Amino acid sequence: MAPTITAPISGSREPREDLAYVGPIANVRDGIGVQRLLTMIDEQVGSDPTDDPPAYLKLAKLPAPPQYEGKDDADKFEVWLQSLLEYFSTLRLTGKGFDKDRLRLAGNSLGGDAATWFYNTVKSPTREKTHWTFKEAIVGLYRRFIHRDMHLVAEQQFAAL
Repeated sequence: MAPTITAPISGSREPREDLAYVGPIANVRDGIGVQRLLTMIDEQVGSDPTDDPPAYLKLAKLPAPPQYEGKDDADKFEVWLQSLLEYFSTLRLTGKGFDKDRLRLAGNSLGGDAATWFYNTVKSPTREKTHWTFKEAIVGLYRRFIHRDMHLVAEQQFAAL
C-alpha cells in the first residue's frame, strides 16, 4: 500500500511517515507519476536485504550512478532513478534501516539545479523541514523539475517532423 499524500501541517517540524511535505496530488498526471516513483522505490529497495553484497564488490569499485541535473524530462528522471535504485540494491542498501544512507547518496548523484535544490531544501541547516525520507526527496525532486506531460512532448516532436 502506498503512503497517503496529504498537505503539510503548518509549523510542524516533527518527522512524518507520509509524504506530507510534498503536498497533495495536484492532478491525474501528478498522481500517476508519483505513484509510479513510489512503486519503483518499494520494489527495488523497500525490503530488508536478504544477503550480503557480492564478494566482487570488495575487490572492484562499483561506479556511481549518473547524475541528474534537473532537466524537465520525465524519461531521463525515471532512468536516473532506476539507475540509482539498482546501485542501492547491488550494495544492499535496502529496507528502512538504510533510508538515511540512500538519502545521502541520492544527494551525491545530483548535479546542477537539482543539486542546488537538494541542498537548499533537504540538507541546508536553514531548511524548512528538518526530517526527510528518501521517498519524500525523490517526490520533491520530481515535482520540482518535471512539469511537462510527456504525451504532449511526443505530440510536439511528431508535429515537428
